[in-house]
Order: sequence, then structure tokens, then C-alpha cells
Amino acid sequence: MIDSLVADYQERLLKADEIVFIFPIWWEAMPAMTKGFFDKVIAKGIIYDEPQQGKIFVNKLVNLKKVKLVTVMATPHLLYRWVFGNPVTKIVFRGTFRKMGFHKVKWLNYANMTKLSNEERTKKLRIFGNKIIK
Repeated sequence: MIDSLVADYQERLLKADEIVFIFPIWWEAMPAMTKGFFDKVIAKGIIYDEPQQGKIFVNKLVNLKKVKLVTVMATPHLLYRWVFGNPVTKIVFRGTFRKMGFHKVKWLNYANMTKLSNEERTKKLRIFGNKIIK
């Protein structure tokens, strides 16, 4: 039996033309609750199907035009990118959406957030909002 909240999220995803994920980067990846969302909601037979003729997965998100990932982290961006290899984008973009054949993805990352004052963080949040809307 499917949880009613999971079914609601799945229905929303199937209707969506854009999906925006917003979360902090913890231990170089997404928080466990976010990973749980992916594990429960982006389910085979509902959001995608088994491969057919050269595709890794068959995408059922037929209305989807864009996927945006907005993250904040304490780690410097260049260190995260060049030393750790952008694990979160590999999980979300390559490991999920690109497997379904979806390539219109964008990542907005704000690094070194712990070094900013509350005023500077508030300013960044305003910038977040403007970039997410575009």
C-alpha cells in the first residue's frame, strides 16, 4: 500500500513542468530525508519505467521542462567540485534525471555560508529567490 503523502508527491511530479529541490549539503551529499524522498517518491512504474531500446530508464515526467537544484554548504565550492567531484549533482542529475533521459538541469550552489554574517545570508536568500524564479 502506497503512503498517501507519497502518492500526492508523485501526482504533483507527474503534472509538474519544473521541479526545484532546495536543501543543504551535509557530509558532501543531500540530507537523509531528501534521499528518502528520492527513494520513495521517484518510483519505478510511476515516475519511470524499465529501459527500452537503448535508454537507461523511460521517463514518465512528460510535462517536465526543467529541474533546478539549489544548495547551500560550508565547503568551498572549488574544493567540493574538484576534490570531491560534485557528489550531489551526480546523485540528482546523472544518477536520477539523466538516467530517465532528461538533461535540462541547473545547479545553483552557495558555498562558504558559515563564513557569512546573518545580513549577508539574508541577502543571499533574496538572490536565491530571484534565480529560482527565472
